[in-house]
Amino acid sequence: MASDATGSPLLCALHESEPLENGDYDEIDTASSDLHPLTAGYCAAAQLPLELVMMVFDCVWAEDDNAALVLGGVCRHWRNIVHQTQKLWLNLVLGPRNPRGKAWLYLRRSKNGVRRLTLRGLAASEAFQKHRDEKRFNSVTSLEVHLLSDAHRFEYASISWWTSFHLPLLTSFNCVVPEDAATVAWFIPNAKTQLQRLEHLSISAPTFEFSHLPAMSMLKTLVLDMKRATRENTWRGPCASCCFEQILRWSPLLESVSLRGKTVETCALSGMSAPPFTLAHLKSLHLEGWFTKSGALSLLRLPALKSLHILPPDTIAAKSVLERLEDAGASDIEELRLRSIPDTDCSLLAPYIRKMSRLSILELSNCQGDIDDLLYKLVRADEPLPLEEIVISDCPALTRGAIDKLVYAGIPSGDYTTPILVHTLSVHGCARVTADQLLNALTLQGRKEYFDTEWWWDLFLPTPPAGTVIDL
Repeated sequence: MASDATGSPLLCALHESEPLENGDYDEIDTASSDLHPLTAGYCAAAQLPLELVMMVFDCVWAEDDNAALVLGGVCRHWRNIVHQTQKLWLNLVLGPRNPRGKAWLYLRRSKNGVRRLTLRGLAASEAFQKHRDEKRFNSVTSLEVHLLSDAHRFEYASISWWTSFHLPLLTSFNCVVPEDAATVAWFIPNAKTQLQRLEHLSISAPTFEFSHLPAMSMLKTLVLDMKRATRENTWRGPCASCCFEQILRWSPLLESVSLRGKTVETCALSGMSAPPFTLAHLKSLHLEGWFTKSGALSLLRLPALKSLHILPPDTIAAKSVLERLEDAGASDIEELRLRSIPDTDCSLLAPYIRKMSRLSILELSNCQGDIDDLLYKLVRADEPLPLEEIVISDCPALTRGAIDKLVYAGIPSGDYTTPILVHTLSVHGCARVTADQLLNALTLQGRKEYFDTEWWWDLFLPTPPAGTVIDL
């Protein structure tokens, strides 16, 4: 890996960035003073009450990364307000166009108080390095890095290069690598202290290499999205699979975890007997690809889990994923989304779903088996699930009769007064179920007065489509 003049780790690029033209740091600031020739309109803007002006500022600030520059170009009166409103200068986005000048302007106006920083491309990263080394980004709490948004490609990117130096308040880091880039993101030892303070970590990269195992005991949100994960060639530490398990084990404060991966390196130690561990605060778990078969799932204890999303590959049965999580503590789950069910007998999922006694949101997608068997088994119990939202898509075997049973679970035949709990029914890509049948399922046995379906007919006359969403 290349190094800068001080020998610190530096990102390697296939091309060097263009030098800043004339070093003109005032270019952006003076540009905002060029007012539109329609001065009458801008005079009217200057007469607006301050309260209304601040409401406009809030709206633009929430939607536009360059809100300070946009609002400052309206009129001199607004520009004076912009210069005195520090909030407008706390969110800095640097791209390929004059990033040093823009950084200098925002740092000056915010009095070195920039909180959220976004970098897009190599030129922006180099501008960041200059001001960071001068300790002018000491107030940054959130850093987002996009490794390709200009003409320069990165070969390697060390996460620690952005997070190790002069960012004492950093708690959130997001790294995005385009799928067509040959970038490898990794950790290195001198980043350990900084990473320990992170509360939110998100990495999206085609290839991820471990060259150190970070301890992030303050982590609350973890998002990892990659095609391939392995360890760096010269590192003799554990495999990528063991590293992911250790990250979870060493992060007891986690509240939300999303893991997506196609190929993850394993070793002889992967899957061996290990003591279970508890993530007492974890409320949301999203697993896709390889992570749905990780041996760590059987070690998790998740007493606070409320939302579970599972998307296994075609070679992994959804039943095996739920089986691994059986001891995790699924009784309090309120939202279950199974977005791929390659099981030939999907009715075997019913016992695991039935244990989720508080389930209110159920999504079943891409079911290759007879989904009717699963739905019938879900309703053949003494206590029906308290379902309020049902989403079923791309299940060719689904029939209207199974939907009726699920919607009216627990309501005896002939009972026309007990209201149903379901308020949203969404069915897509199920050839044997039509929109007419969906409407009939929700107005069965004289219950039409309970639902407002007039808007539905207005939208889909004269013939409803084969699948639709009915939100009651």
